[in-house]
Amino acid sequence: MNANFDSLFSHPLDLSWVITAVIAIAAFLSPVAVALINNHHAYKMKKLEFCHEENMKKLSLSHEAAQKQFEIYYADKKTAFSEVLRSAGNFTASKQSLERYQNVHSAVDTALLFCDSQNQKTLISFMDKIDNEVFGSGSSREERTMYSSLIASLGCELNKELTSTKQIVERE
Repeated sequence: MNANFDSLFSHPLDLSWVITAVIAIAAFLSPVAVALINNHHAYKMKKLEFCHEENMKKLSLSHEAAQKQFEIYYADKKTAFSEVLRSAGNFTASKQSLERYQNVHSAVDTALLFCDSQNQKTLISFMDKIDNEVFGSGSSREERTMYSSLIASLGCELNKELTSTKQIVERE
């Protein structure tokens, strides 16, 4: 038995068959390994792509919401400023009318919510002038001229603020 064992391993090992076997196994396993690596990479890339698309959608929705909010704010501000000037103009015709006086006060109070501090002071000064000098007074030519110029200057200040609020649209 020992002789059989020695005879089996006494022959020199033929390396050409071993190399051929290793190459065959590598040729079989190589595409499998490459496919696994490619699939893992494709999975990671797809996951990153989905995350990117989701982030872009969130950014887009956030931008649209901010744009819509700005448009609403601008429209409300414009409406409030227009109402101040409209009610102040109506008050010119009848300085004794309590209803028109209340309308001017109400419009100014609403506009104060949208103004910067400089125009808030201007509006408060305007209302002080109406309270102390205009309401209940007569309608002499000088008073009407003074009141009209006061409304015009107030309108200019409110227009400046409204213009500074509006976004600048760049055209290509």
